[in-house]
Amino acid sequence: MFNRSIKKRKKVDALLQFLGPSQDKTCLLMTCGDNTGAMNYYFIRNGGSWFHADLQDENLASLRQLTEGRLVHMDVRGPCYRPQVFDVVIVLDVLEHIRTDVAFLQRLRSLLRPNGRVIVTVPNAGDKLLANYLRNAMGMTPDKYGHVRGGYTVAELNQTLQNAGYTVLRDGGYSRIVTELIELAINFVYVRLMNKGNAEHKEGVIAPTSQQELKKHGLSYKLFSALSPLLWALSQLDRLFFCGGQYASISEARIAPEGPRS
Repeated sequence: MFNRSIKKRKKVDALLQFLGPSQDKTCLLMTCGDNTGAMNYYFIRNGGSWFHADLQDENLASLRQLTEGRLVHMDVRGPCYRPQVFDVVIVLDVLEHIRTDVAFLQRLRSLLRPNGRVIVTVPNAGDKLLANYLRNAMGMTPDKYGHVRGGYTVAELNQTLQNAGYTVLRDGGYSRIVTELIELAINFVYVRLMNKGNAEHKEGVIAPTSQQELKKHGLSYKLFSALSPLLWALSQLDRLFFCGGQYASISEARIAPEGPRS
């Protein structure tokens, strides 16, 4: 199912570009509840020694199946690893879930070795982005995704990193309007139609997170699998909307030599 998600595939490609070769590095991938382990698999395959942390406990069982047991349930108030352990820390769609984003990033600095890097992804909260307007109009507001804020523009993400004592090295984004509209339609169908009246469905869950959920909606996912090549071809129309903005922000940074800014 992960391979059939257009946006997740683009996310992996973008992160691997920022990560670069990792064969000789010790890395941490940090997520927040919406990761079932498939993302971890791609980073492990890229090489290096990988560890994993999640700020929520919903999907820990499935995560552990793909992370060789190197997984912890991490509290937002502090890291669970020794200081100066990691060459790279990837913070994957976490900051929009927590209110203390700057303090959280400051705590992560202790995990980085000298010249270590942090790579952060977040949704782009730009009000002028069409899909963001449609998402809110359809009732798929940030809280439906478990977010405490809509996200960050690239400039806002960079400023947050600088406020936490980092020097931004480069930034970018991924996922344009057509991909976002496809993703929004799929999320809407899953949350509002497939799980309508389902008392067991958890707020903020916009995709299946277990084999049990896949079996429950088996026919729907077979249809989605059959349509996925067509949806992927349709997403290539993003190339016609190059100036329409990116719907996910990504920044890479190091600890600033002068320390945190006041």
